[in-house]
Amino acid sequence: MTLELKNLLEDSKIIYITISPTARTDGFIPEKGYAGRTGRIDEVARDLLSIWNPDSLLIAVLLGPPSPPKTIFYKRSWCKLSSERQAVGELRRVLQGRSSCLRVARLFPEEIVPILWKAGYKLVLLTEEGDRRRLPVRERIAFLLGSHVDIPREILARLEKYVEIKANIGPHSYQTSQVIAYLEWEVQRCRSMV
Repeated sequence: MTLELKNLLEDSKIIYITISPTARTDGFIPEKGYAGRTGRIDEVARDLLSIWNPDSLLIAVLLGPPSPPKTIFYKRSWCKLSSERQAVGELRRVLQGRSSCLRVARLFPEEIVPILWKAGYKLVLLTEEGDRRRLPVRERIAFLLGSHVDIPREILARLEKYVEIKANIGPHSYQTSQVIAYLEWEVQRCRSMV
């Protein structure tokens, strides 16, 4: 899998790594009422919908039951997801081992982050305790975010040695999908100024 991840990095300038400690990993996701019974897989679906720059990559690490980790990879060039239901359907398929425009692997965040660091990505931890600052979106950068809850402390403790910047995007709490959408917009805005 390390080789496949390295291949994904070749055309990915911006990477978002989200960590969901509760999202189910078995793909048993009902058609309706999937928010609560699936460990908030709906949050992961909305994160997928927030990716719209062609060189952005979402890496969503699911750590919920019954068989963590399941790591989802998504680039908009693979398919254009247009609704939360469609995104949930793709999550269901990929987690059940069926054909999907998403990719899946069994990688913990502690395996992913060192690969990104060695590949030259600047790692930014987005947290409410971080500094409010303009983020370097013109460089190869990887943003580390919690899902609907913060990144578990024990995981964060193992990743902090790779973090170069601790930042936040504003004075309030935001959903992960809102943060990703804002950063995607910021990337596009910076590129249009060049």
